[in-house]
Amino acid sequence: ATRWSAPRFDFDGTSIPSDENMVRWARSTFLAFGGEAQFMQPEALEAGYSTVDMGRAVTLPDVTYSFMHDALVLFLSRILRPVWTSYITFSKEGGKYQRCRFTQELLQELRMEFLLPLKEFMEQTHQLFAGPDHTSGSSPLHRNVQKRLLRDLAPQSKRSEAIKMEQRSLYNVYQILTRSMEALSLLSILSECNFARLVARMTHERLTALSHLTFRDLVLAGDPQASVTSDLIAHLMADQSQNVDSLSERLRSNCPSYFSDMDMIQCKAMELLQAAKKQTDPTERSRLISESLKLFMRAVEVIPLPTICQEFSTVHCYTGSVELALARAKCVETDLLAQQGRTAYTPADED
Repeated sequence: ATRWSAPRFDFDGTSIPSDENMVRWARSTFLAFGGEAQFMQPEALEAGYSTVDMGRAVTLPDVTYSFMHDALVLFLSRILRPVWTSYITFSKEGGKYQRCRFTQELLQELRMEFLLPLKEFMEQTHQLFAGPDHTSGSSPLHRNVQKRLLRDLAPQSKRSEAIKMEQRSLYNVYQILTRSMEALSLLSILSECNFARLVARMTHERLTALSHLTFRDLVLAGDPQASVTSDLIAHLMADQSQNVDSLSERLRSNCPSYFSDMDMIQCKAMELLQAAKKQTDPTERSRLISESLKLFMRAVEVIPLPTICQEFSTVHCYTGSVELALARAKCVETDLLAQQGRTAYTPADED
């Protein structure tokens, strides 16, 4: 793995007690002389009229962010730049096997030595950003109305609005920072649990998607990337060598945005299914499979369906696979054709 040098600032001064005063002075100076956000109004607004056309997107008045804002953005970008566009895996033996590209040492260093101090600094400096209750004003209608209002705002109101926009921007920076830390934690946990073995169980389609997954994709996961991540976690939970309760607790603690309450339900369901595989008593085995299926049905909208159906086939519960597939179809089908086909099916049709 490639190593690099990055600025090392001890924001809270805990590791160098003799410089505690210097750290406090640096923080005060950063806030006192970091400047403020300001509006750079378009000429049309300064002239007192609007150039808005009905049905067209409207650009908000430009905001020049403060040096304080830009410094935090630059610092975060320099920390993440070496890994941001890197693929999270690399292939061996002609692409048959995939390994995590980042070493445990690198993942730990990025998260604990660089990102954690920055996160703590932002959390301790409450005036930096506002919470999520401040709307982003992203809809065209909101932008239209807001632009008209800004035209006649008093200077003090314009200053207040510019500061709020910068606070919202800094909150988004904080979210990327937090999500990046969680992504690093997830990769670390997957690597500890034999990443290569987990990946080897994935379908060819998922393997292809994983081979094109960058760290950026993992942090800003959309639907395709999120499904690959969910599939990885599902295989992790299906690994019989892992303690499900301990593992789920680690995931919830270190990367909660990748491991939701629905994921917890999946974990419990998978744990029951794994217990059924080891059960020799037919009655108890049937009960465990039934309880597992009920839990999977509660999370059917988000589970990696092919992986779970494959798990049910290993315990010869093919009806479970069918019921899960029908339940998923019911979630996405408005005409319920799949359910109608299942209802109309009779054993005689097998001939």
